[in-house]
Amino acid sequence: MQISNQGYPRMGKERELKKLLETHWQGKLSETDLLAGAAQIEQAHWKKQLNSGMDLIPVGDFSLYDQMLDTALMFGLVPARFQGIEGGAASLETYFAVARGNAGAPASAMKKWFDTNYHYIVPEWDVQPVLTYNAPLQAYQRAEKSLGIKGKPVILGPLTFVKLSKNLPDWQKSLSELVPVYIKMLQELVTAGVSWVQLDEPVLVLDLTKAEITALQQVYQEINKALPGLKIMLQTYFGGISYYQELISLPVAGIGLDFVQGRQQNMLNLEQYRFPVDKYLAVGIINGRNLWQADLRRCLDLIKNIESYVPAEKMWLQPSCSLLHLPVTTAAETHLPVALRETLRFADERLTELNILGQAVNKGLIVAETGLAESDRTLQAYQQMPGQTEPAVRERVINLRGEDFRRAMPFAGRKEQQDQRLALPVLPTTTIGSFPQTPAVRQMRARFKKGQVDEKQYQQFIQDKTAECIKLQADIGLDVLVHGEFERNDMVEFFGEKLQGFAVTVNGWVQSYGSRCVKPPILYGDVWRDKPMTVANITYAQSLTKRPVKGMLTGPITIINWSFVREDLGQDQVA
Repeated sequence: MQISNQGYPRMGKERELKKLLETHWQGKLSETDLLAGAAQIEQAHWKKQLNSGMDLIPVGDFSLYDQMLDTALMFGLVPARFQGIEGGAASLETYFAVARGNAGAPASAMKKWFDTNYHYIVPEWDVQPVLTYNAPLQAYQRAEKSLGIKGKPVILGPLTFVKLSKNLPDWQKSLSELVPVYIKMLQELVTAGVSWVQLDEPVLVLDLTKAEITALQQVYQEINKALPGLKIMLQTYFGGISYYQELISLPVAGIGLDFVQGRQQNMLNLEQYRFPVDKYLAVGIINGRNLWQADLRRCLDLIKNIESYVPAEKMWLQPSCSLLHLPVTTAAETHLPVALRETLRFADERLTELNILGQAVNKGLIVAETGLAESDRTLQAYQQMPGQTEPAVRERVINLRGEDFRRAMPFAGRKEQQDQRLALPVLPTTTIGSFPQTPAVRQMRARFKKGQVDEKQYQQFIQDKTAECIKLQADIGLDVLVHGEFERNDMVEFFGEKLQGFAVTVNGWVQSYGSRCVKPPILYGDVWRDKPMTVANITYAQSLTKRPVKGMLTGPITIINWSFVREDLGQDQVA
C-alpha cells in the first residue's frame, strides 16, 4: 500500500516565500533572485516529504501566488486588459498584474476555494486556450534533476477549471476547446517519463447537472483515447460523491476519495456499488484541513474495512486533501499547554501520521507500535486536559431563556433615545473600521513583541495613532467615527487572544491568498471572557471627540469559521 501526499503548504515554515514575494514587489529583489529563492523553498518541501516516507510526492502544487492563476496563464488565458504586457502569459509581470492589478487595470477577481478560507484568482476567458508553457512538466523536471524524485504532477482537472472560471459564453464549448490543450500537456509529461498524474476535480463533490456529468465522461474518454497508457488519479476532496457509479466508470487508472469529510457517503458508495477491480483507490484517511490529531487506531479499522472492497496493493493512503490549508509545523508552539500542543497536527505532523499508518499496514502493528502508542498517549492526555469544559459556562447556557434574546425596549423606543443622544443626520457618514496597518505600526508591534519597548510605550504609540485617526475623520466631516483599530493584528487572532477556550499560535500561518497569511485561532473548549476586550480603546477614542465613535467586533460566526475547531466539538458547545 503506497503512501501519497496531495499537496504541501507553499509559504514555508517562516513564511519565506511571502518575504521573497513582497521584497520583489517593493522592487528590492530581482526576478532572477525571486525565482531562485522560490526554487530552494520548493526543493526543501520535496526533501521533507521524501524524508517523511512518502512514496508519491506531489510536484506542481507549489505556486508563487495561486494554482488557478498558474493554470490560466499556462493555457494563455490572459484577460484582455493585460494582454499588452511584454512577454505575455509567460512573464512574471503579467502573472502578478493579473493577480494584483497594475497602474492601468484592476486585478482579476478572487473567490473562496470551495468552503475553505483559501481564495483563488478567477480565470477569465477572453481568448481561446493554448499551451504557452508546461508548468507541471517543468516542476517534474526540477524535482528529478535536484533530488532524483519521480514526482506525481498535480494538475487542476478540466471540468473544475472551466466551472470555476468566468466570461464563458458557453462552458461546454470552452471545455471542448480546452481538452486538446490538456492532451498536449499530458503527452509531454508522458514523453518525459511521468507514470502517474493527479487530476484534481473537487467540483465533483458538488451537485452536478446531467449535462455536467455527460461532459465529464466525454472529457476523460477523449483523454484516454489520446493517451491510453497514462495513469490518471482522478482526485476528489471536500466531501462525498453523489454520482459514484458514473465516476468509477470513467476510463482512469485511479479514483481519489475523501474519507474524512465524505466518509459516510463514500463508505455507503463502496458498500452499495463496490469498486472496480482494475482501478486504484486513493484513500483520503487523514484530515488535510484541520489540525487535531487523528485517532490512528480508528483509521486502521477504517482501512481494514475498505480492504474488504479494495485489495491493499490497489490502495494509496493520503490526506483527505492538499495540506495547503494547514500550518507547516508545531515545532515553534512551545508556549501552548503541553497536552494541547502534542495533539496538534500541522502539515509535517500529518505526514508523520501517514507514515505510522503506512508502517502498520505494510509492516505490521508491531513495527508501528511505538508511533501508535505515542498517538494513544497524546490523545488521552488531551482528553484529560483542564479548561475544555467550564461548569459556569455550561450552567449559563442551560439557564438561557427566550426572553434573554429579546430587547427590554422595542425598536421605536430605542430609536427615539438614539436620535436624541446622537443627533445624527438622516444619512450619516462613516467608514467600516480598520485604517491601514502602516509599516510604522507593524514595526512598533514587532518591537513590542520582542521586548524592545515596554507596555507603556506601546500603548502611548497606539493612542497617538488613534488620535491622528480621529482628527482625520473629524476634519473630513464624517458623522460617526472609528478608532482605526491600530492595536489589532489580524482581527480574528486579536479576539481569539482575548477569549478563553481559544489558543493562538506563534507560527501557525496559513495562506489565505497570494502572500497574505493568517493565523487561525484554535477553538478547543468552552468560550468565555474574563475581562473586557475593547472597552479601553473605544473609551479613549471617544474621549477625543464629541461625535459618536463606534466599536468594532468580530462576529461569532466569523471567528468560528476562521478558527480551527475541534472536530468533536458540537455546535451547541461552539455557541
